[in-house]
Amino acid sequence: MAEAAESAVRFYFDFYCPYSYLAWEILQKEFHEKEFPLEVLAVGPNPPSQPDLLGRKLWSDVRWQALAEKGKALGLTIRPVAAEAFSLIPHQGMLFYEGIGRQEYLSGVFKGIFELGLDFGHSQTLLNHLQSEGIDTLPLTKALASPATLSQAKERLQLWDTEHIRVIPALVCGQDRLAGVLDRRGVQNFLNLHVR
Repeated sequence: MAEAAESAVRFYFDFYCPYSYLAWEILQKEFHEKEFPLEVLAVGPNPPSQPDLLGRKLWSDVRWQALAEKGKALGLTIRPVAAEAFSLIPHQGMLFYEGIGRQEYLSGVFKGIFELGLDFGHSQTLLNHLQSEGIDTLPLTKALASPATLSQAKERLQLWDTEHIRVIPALVCGQDRLAGVLDRRGVQNFLNLHVR
């Protein structure tokens, strides 16, 4: 996947959003059928101007069960995540992964959060998980050693405002957007319109 091409589709997401996990896996299936330029941007769970949005605090067991069913249809396991769960550590690592490694990294982080219920608030937990999944940890180690990555990850959170993101996950190409609960048909139609 290209990091930033002029006609790239941009995917805005949060690692702790189960809808982002579903959308990512749908994008993976589409990418395996035909490659297209895709820029992935982790923007966090809420706009910085509204850090206290309730989000997952309002989610009922029924909603999580519906998410689990959607995940099962894609071969995924989705378990509830604590409403306050969030860490910039996965965001930092993403800045150093490229190509196939980035795809594996994103899928690995999502799996750790939603299937295994891991808390990535400590870097060692994420490193151990990636190693157990056979994912290269050198880029994450470099990212965590670089003082600039924390500020870069925090800057990405500002994309909510600068890119006028209202809902995640979101696919954006030019002025067109597809956001919210994404299904395979919607993603296919969006990609057919813009990159195929």
